Amino acid sequence: MICVPGLLVILAQLLEEHSEILQQSEFKALLLAEQIATVQQSDITETKELLTRLAVHPELKKVNTDKCPAILNYAQALTPRIANIGIASPDGHVLCTVLNPAKSIDISDRPYFQEANRTKQFSVGQFQHDRSINKATVNFAIPVLNDNKKVLHTIVVAQSLTKWSYALAKLPLPPSSEVMISDKQHNIIAQYPFKPEQLGQPLKLSWPSSSHKAQVAEDQFGQNRIYLQLPLEPNKPHTSLHIHFSLPFEQAISAANRKIATTLSLFILAILIIIWQARWQLNRVLLKPLKSLQNAMAQFTNAEPVNWGKEHSSPEFLAITQQFELMANTRLNAEQALTHKHAELIALLTALPDSYLRINKSGEILMSHGPFFQGAEAIQDIFPTHVFKRVLAQLALLEEQPYSQLEFSQLANDNTQHVYECRINHISEHQQAILIIRDISQRKQHEEAISLAALVYKNSSEGMVITDANGFILDTNPAFSEVTGYKRNEVIGKTTSILSSGKHNKQFYSQMWQQLSEQGRWQGEIINRRKNGELYTEWPPLTVFTTHTMKPIVVSLYSQT
Repeated sequence: MICVPGLLVILAQLLEEHSEILQQSEFKALLLAEQIATVQQSDITETKELLTRLAVHPELKKVNTDKCPAILNYAQALTPRIANIGIASPDGHVLCTVLNPAKSIDISDRPYFQEANRTKQFSVGQFQHDRSINKATVNFAIPVLNDNKKVLHTIVVAQSLTKWSYALAKLPLPPSSEVMISDKQHNIIAQYPFKPEQLGQPLKLSWPSSSHKAQVAEDQFGQNRIYLQLPLEPNKPHTSLHIHFSLPFEQAISAANRKIATTLSLFILAILIIIWQARWQLNRVLLKPLKSLQNAMAQFTNAEPVNWGKEHSSPEFLAITQQFELMANTRLNAEQALTHKHAELIALLTALPDSYLRINKSGEILMSHGPFFQGAEAIQDIFPTHVFKRVLAQLALLEEQPYSQLEFSQLANDNTQHVYECRINHISEHQQAILIIRDISQRKQHEEAISLAALVYKNSSEGMVITDANGFILDTNPAFSEVTGYKRNEVIGKTTSILSSGKHNKQFYSQMWQQLSEQGRWQGEIINRRKNGELYTEWPPLTVFTTHTMKPIVVSLYSQT
């Protein structure tokens, strides 16, 4: 079945070549026919030119009935195809002829003579038995006119059909060719091979068709021949002489058929060789590798390392083998890595305090992990009604807002009020979302404590200063500005020496910082200076604290004593 398309293509090409061979042969035959027809047309044209020149020759203006002008003898001697030439009066009486001048002949009934006198032009006759020479001829005529264009007499030429047939035999025709010339009455006037008995016979008795188009037909012996006809007077294709060709065409058809048979035989032989070779190599380069492929796929299905036997493999199959092994082992390694990552993720989720939930846009739970979702089948079972509605609203906006966050509070299992943070993240390329629930109750308590401490810090009546371990001021409260007169932005980044009154020596401050470093606390009397230069005495406690970044800071309280 695989060969059928190729066979059809070859058949189509062979038929096309067969048609081209026949067309080329037909074209060659037509070209040969046109060349031969041109030669015959040239003969008739020469006859016409000869008579045209004779018709205007001065010697022919006056004719002696006893003897033809000498110019006609010269014309007949110089033109072998002319059998006889003479002059006839307008009423058809032959006045003189070059040969057999004694005969009295009347040609008034001849159509060619009547046409020449009527049209006053050259005319071609048809098959006739010429009475002047007693032979089968075709006659030509042309009138001699006076100055008033009246017919004085008519020049008549008789051409022997036997000589015309012999002239056809000298043409370069292929063997077994046949050529016939017919007159306007479709009677044979010349032929090759020459058969005298057929002269004057109707053409249809010897010719299959009178069509002007070339056609291929079988002759009486069953041989294919090409038949065509051409006019010898192109200006009168339907009323004048025609030349007919019957050329052998069997050889061209046989050559085309032989080419088809040879090509088909070679194609079938090549197919048989290919089939034999394919059967011989099929088991070696295909069936065994396919069996190895089947085993390798079984290994791949069982998640086992793939080992594909490569014996007797073709280069193409070997490339497939290598690609399959690479693909299979890469897939197995990826699955192992994915399994490891999945186990790692489960361990991580288990270790984290957060609860994890994967849902679709309709709120259906697809996957859950963590204590917050234990026993829940839908999110309305997890959240209070107002929180559930907020979550659904956020799910509807996932495309425009892929991340959102909300907080809510509800009773925990221990009947205490807990605060939770819910983060909603869109899973790209899926109509799903991830919900992460975190208990932030302790963080909220810390935030409230910090807020309360900040409130005390800002509203305390005692001035407070926070410095780093080197004494650079990090922050002050409003009461500090009331005590010292310095605004907050004036002291940030400066050391506490800005308050120094000069009443304490360097050793005093060294001992103070040493005690802070060792004990974390110091308190004593210090004389400081306000911004306006006024001295004041205070008893500030200095305490060292450690921040969440493990950096020490010093908090000082300032009050006027």
